[in-house]
Order: sequence, then structure tokens, then C-alpha cells
Amino acid sequence: MPKVLRAYTSNIRAWSVCCLVYCTVCGEKNDDDAKVCSNCGAPLYSPKRTSSRNDNCFGPREEWEEECFGVPHGNIIVGAFFGALLILIGIFWLLSLYYEWISVEKLWASIGPLFVILLGLLIVIGVLYQLSRR
Repeated sequence: MPKVLRAYTSNIRAWSVCCLVYCTVCGEKNDDDAKVCSNCGAPLYSPKRTSSRNDNCFGPREEWEEECFGVPHGNIIVGAFFGALLILIGIFWLLSLYYEWISVEKLWASIGPLFVILLGLLIVIGVLYQLSRR
């Protein structure tokens, strides 16, 4: 028999021997696909442990990945921010078409400070939220 084939067949025999599951209660040999012992009926595998919020420093990964600026569901807040900004731009633009006292130049001049103020508010809210979690 060739050397490669001999090694392959010995690996198959080792695989069939290594995959037997022994019962921790009675020591009975069981098939690898068995869930309970064929002799005493005890479960062969322990149930999977579910992680709780206190398991990790930051809680479950899914929760802290959804935070933006430290606020849960912060992506909603950022979306609301840009939505409100667009609404304000639209209102000022519409009013500038009908009223002379509101000009487009004043509108664009006020967008920068409004953006900075709203971004600052988001950051302050995030900081206050982080302080309240401690």
C-alpha cells in the first residue's frame, strides 16, 4: 500500500475513535451526534450560556455599537439633526422668496453658527449621558 494511502486510512481510523463522546455521569461511550447518554439519559453537552448585560464592561456589543456621540441610538439623533437643519433651511429659503427682510445671504451666514450650536448640543448630551451611566 502506498505511504500516502496508508496515512490517509490511519487518519480515518483515528477520526472514528476520537469522536466518541463519553458520558460524564456513567462513563458510557456514545456516538458523536448523540445529545443524551444511551445508558443513563444524562445530557452529554452542557447548554450554551447566554451572556448577560453585566458580562462585559460595555454590555453586549450590539448595544454599544449603536451609540453615536455616547447616546443610545445616536444615529437617530444625528438623522433628526440633519432633518431639522434641512427643514430650517427650507423655511428660511421659502420666507426669503416672499419677504425682503430675509435674504439668502443672511440665511447662508446663519447656517454655520446653527450647525456649530447643534453639534455642540449633541456632544454635551453625549457627555451628560456618559456621566449618568457611571
